[in-house]
Amino acid sequence: MKKEDILIALSLFSIALLVRATNISIVPFWRDEWSYMEHTGKILANRFVPIAEVFQFVPPTLSYVGAVFTLLFEGDLNTLRMISVIFGSLTVPLLYFSGKVIYNRSVGLLSAIFLCISPLHCLWSRMFMMEAFALFFITAFLYFFWLSRRSVNASIIAGVMLGLAIDAKFVSFFLPIAVLIYVLWVKRLKLRALLEKRMVLIYIFAALLFSPVIFCWYYTGLGWYPLYFQALGRYEDKVIAGAAVRQTPMMELLARSIDDILYVFANGSGVLPWATLFNISTLFLLVIVPLFYIPALVKRDERDSFPSIFFITTLAFIFIACPRHYYYLIYSFPTFFIMLSHVTIELIKHRNSALTAFVLFTVVILFISYVVAGATSPYWNMGDLSCFHEAVLQIKRDTVGGGEVTIGALTIPPEVEYFIELHGLNASVFSILGYERGGVIVNYKRVSHLKPTYILATEHQYEYYLSSSIDKILEDYEVILHYKTYPYGCYVLKRKCPQTSETQMPKEDVGELDDDVFKRSIPGVMRVGETYTALVQVRNKRDSPMSFTVVVHSDEHIFVYEDSKKVLLNPRSVRMLKFKIVPMESGIGRYKIVADLYARNGTSEEYVWADSVADNVFIIK
Repeated sequence: MKKEDILIALSLFSIALLVRATNISIVPFWRDEWSYMEHTGKILANRFVPIAEVFQFVPPTLSYVGAVFTLLFEGDLNTLRMISVIFGSLTVPLLYFSGKVIYNRSVGLLSAIFLCISPLHCLWSRMFMMEAFALFFITAFLYFFWLSRRSVNASIIAGVMLGLAIDAKFVSFFLPIAVLIYVLWVKRLKLRALLEKRMVLIYIFAALLFSPVIFCWYYTGLGWYPLYFQALGRYEDKVIAGAAVRQTPMMELLARSIDDILYVFANGSGVLPWATLFNISTLFLLVIVPLFYIPALVKRDERDSFPSIFFITTLAFIFIACPRHYYYLIYSFPTFFIMLSHVTIELIKHRNSALTAFVLFTVVILFISYVVAGATSPYWNMGDLSCFHEAVLQIKRDTVGGGEVTIGALTIPPEVEYFIELHGLNASVFSILGYERGGVIVNYKRVSHLKPTYILATEHQYEYYLSSSIDKILEDYEVILHYKTYPYGCYVLKRKCPQTSETQMPKEDVGELDDDVFKRSIPGVMRVGETYTALVQVRNKRDSPMSFTVVVHSDEHIFVYEDSKKVLLNPRSVRMLKFKIVPMESGIGRYKIVADLYARNGTSEEYVWADSVADNVFIIK
C-alpha cells in the first residue's frame, strides 16, 4: 500500500469521524435504538448466554457488540452510538479502496467523498442501529470479492465479510444472490464457474461465520423461525409491519417510491433553498448513471458489470422483499457512488455534447448539496422525529402556569420523553396503542380510562391509526397543531375537557411488599455491566385469592430484565420474585430502584396500586 493511499484513507476517516461524532446527542431516542439497547441489557443480564428474546426477530450481533462496549466503557445511549460512528467512519476509506481497485484512485476518492458527506449516511452513523454497522461489512465484502479474482487470501476474507454482513443484518442476503448473478453473467452462464476455488472458499467461510447464529437459533429452541420471520412473517404480521405488504395496493407502493428514494438519496433537501433542483438532479442521476453501464453490461464486461449488477440486484431485492423499509436503499450507496464517480470521471475526460454538460451539471448540484447538507447535518438533522420538537414546544406553550399534563402517544414513550426532558416540560407520556388479532390499534379503553390531556402522532401515524376513526377521537379531542416539517410532520390533539386527576391510581390495602427483603438484596454500590438480583417478596393480605403484578423500574442508568411479573397468590400467602438488574452507565450520586405492586381490580382488566418499596445505589465503572 502506497503512502499517499494511507494518507488519503486517514484523512477521509478523520473527516467522516468529525462529521458523525459532532453533536451526536441531537438525534432523539429512536424506537429501534430502544429495542437494541434492551437486547444489550438482556445479554448482560444473562451473562452472554443466548436467549430466544434476543435472537427471535432481529440479528443479535450489534447488541452483543453493545454488551462488550458496555463492559469496556459505558452503556448509555451516546456511548453505544459510537459503535455506529466508528463503523460508519471506517466505511468511507474502505469505499475509497474499493473504487480504487475496481477502477482508479480518482473514482475511489470521489466515491468516498460522496459517502463521507451523504446526509443520510451521516444520520444513520450517529444512531445505535444496524445500518452503518452492516454497511461496513457489505462494503468490505465488495472490496475483497473483487480482489479474490487473483488472491486466495482475499477469497477467505471475502467469505468472512459476507458471513459477518449477514450476521449484522439479514438483508445482506442480497449479496450471495448478486454474486451468483454476476458470476453466471460474466462467465456466460457456465455453472462450473460457481465451483471455482475462490467461490468455494467464499461459501465455506461465509457459512462458518453464520453458523454460530444458526447454532444459537436451535439452542434457544427457535429453529429457523427468525429467518422465516425476516423473509415472510414480518410482512404478514400487522403488529410488526403496520400492514401486510400483500394487502398494500401496488399503486400505493409506487406512489411512495419516489418520496422514499428522495429521502434516501436526497436526504436534507428540505433544508436547502434549491431543494427542487437537488431532487430533480438526484432522480435524473439515478436513471442516467445505470444507463451508461448498459453497453458494458451487454458485452459482459467483468469490471463494469460488477458494480452495476450489484446495484441493480440490491434495488430489486429491496423493492421486492422489503418495500416498506425504504431506508434499506442505503445498502446501495457503495455501488451507486462508485458508478456515479466512474461516469463522472469519464465524462470529464470526454466533454463533447450537451448531454454530457447537463449530466456534469447535475453531478455538481448533487455534490454541492451533499457538502452543505452533510457537513451541517450535526446541527439540523434530528431524524424522522424532529417534528416532535415543535409539538412538545406547542404543548409547553399551551400549559403555561398549569400543572403536570399527560400525553398519549402513538409511539413508544422514549421517543417523546427525549423532547419533554429537552424542553423541561412537566409531563408524563404513555403509549395509547394496543394489539388485537390482526394488527396494532388505538386502545380506546386505555384512552377513556387514563384521559390523556394531549394526543401526539406523526402524520403517518395519524393517517394510519386515526383517520379511519377520527370522528370517535374528535368527540373528546380537537386538533390544536398540524406541524409540517422535513421530513415528516405531526399532529397534536388536546382534550376538550381535561381531567388529569382521574389518571391517578388509588391505593388499595390488598397486598404488600417486604421492604427489608428488598433493601437487603440491593447492594449499596453496583458496577457497570455486572448482573445483580433484586428480591421482591409479595404478600396477599386478603382472605381470597388475588392476582398481582410487580413492576421493578429505575432510570436509564439501570436496566431491569423482565421488569414486570404476574403472580396469583392464595389467601394470606407469600411469594418471592427475582429480578435481574444490570447497571448500564455510571454517574454521580445515588440512583433509585423502585418496586411497585399492583392488584387486579375484581374481574376487570384494570389494576390498582397496592404498595411500593425503593432503595438507592451508587454506580461505578
